[in-house]
Amino acid sequence: MNRIYAELGSYAAVGRKIGRSGSTIARYVKLEGTPKIVKHTFKEVVRAERGKLWRNIALIVIKSFLTNVWKKFL
Repeated sequence: MNRIYAELGSYAAVGRKIGRSGSTIARYVKLEGTPKIVKHTFKEVVRAERGKLWRNIALIVIKSFLTNVWKKFL
């Protein structure tokens, strides 16, 4: 649900896509009514996953760059 929200950008659009109301989507995306530790843990997991994604993208870009530079010297 959070991934779809990140793509579409509105609770109503997510609700239409999965068949729920926008207010229900908002409650789940915002983690309303959950303990602080659950919110914190969820945010940390999401942050860690984003960090892995950016790390992988950086490694691919660096590898591509170095491969192209290396080809020029051969």
